[in-house]
Amino acid sequence: MNMKSDVNTYYFESVWFSDIIFTSGGTEANNMVLNTAVKYFRMRQNVDSHAEHASLPHIVSSLLEHDSIKLVLERYQNAGRAGS
Repeated sequence: MNMKSDVNTYYFESVWFSDIIFTSGGTEANNMVLNTAVKYFRMRQNVDSHAEHASLPHIVSSLLEHDSIKLVLERYQNAGRAGS
């Protein structure tokens, strides 16, 4: 990894280097974003995942999504972690 180019990138974009997360690819990055979104939704809602009145996140997507998004969202829906 070329740290000089990484430093130039974060400086140019006006973000902190500590805020940049490097992943091995798009699938890993997509999974991280979706898992984090659902996790923080549940934390913010302060909902017990076994409660009947639990509010579920609704994530908007399309049939054109890459499998790294589409399959994860289908898994969430089937497991009751996200609504349709």
